[in-house]
This record gives sequence, C-alpha cells and structure tokens, in this order.
Amino acid sequence: MKKLLLKQLLHGIKHGGLKVTFWDGEECVYGDAPPEFHLIFRKEPQYMATEDLRLALGEAYMDGTIDFEGRLEILLAMMAKNENIFCNTKILNITSKINSLINKKEQKSNIEHHYDLGNDFFHFGWIRP
Repeated sequence: MKKLLLKQLLHGIKHGGLKVTFWDGEECVYGDAPPEFHLIFRKEPQYMATEDLRLALGEAYMDGTIDFEGRLEILLAMMAKNENIFCNTKILNITSKINSLINKKEQKSNIEHHYDLGNDFFHFGWIRP
C-alpha cells in the first residue's frame, strides 16, 4: 500500500526528472525530463509523511530508510517546481489515514507481544512496583 501511494504521488511530477529505486528493487522514472537525481529506498518506510514531505525526506535519510545519488539541490529545485504535489493537502490527508491504520496495527502487535511474554519474564524483577 505504501509503495502504491508513493508511486501515485511521484507520478504527478511534471517538471524535471527523478529516478526511484524502491525497497524491493523496482526502479521507476518520473517527470518530463531525464532523471538528474536518484532516490533510493533502502527499506520500506515505517510511516508516511503527514505534514511536510520535504521534512520527511530528511528524516528518512537520517534513519537510513532512503539514500540518494546526485546533487541535493537538484532534488530540492525539482520539489519546488512540483510544489503542488509535495504540499497537496488531499494527498497528506490520505497519508494521515494510512498512518493511523499502520499505527493501530503496530500497536496491536506490540501489545500482543508484551502480553505474550508470560509471568516468568516479570517474575525476575525486570519491572518493579
């Protein structure tokens, strides 16, 4: 679902060119020009940005989710030329809803994991009253 959303978002790039390699190895080219920047997803994003996709890219780079080849100013210029995509409130609302579903699923998994630890785990004093 995340990949489909990313593809839909990037498909709207009309100015400039961008090559993207997704976490499963699939490569796609977006835009109206040969790609001057290569965005590489090292792993599937844990969540999708809900406010500022430019900020989310920086955070994804810092946590190792993405990497890139090319000059960063080229990507930033392309994003500015395609601002209607990267600041589209309709898309951001969709990603917010997806994040909510993902977070609920992860929360449920975390709760089940902790409850499945059993009494022996807690008996050895890991958690004190």
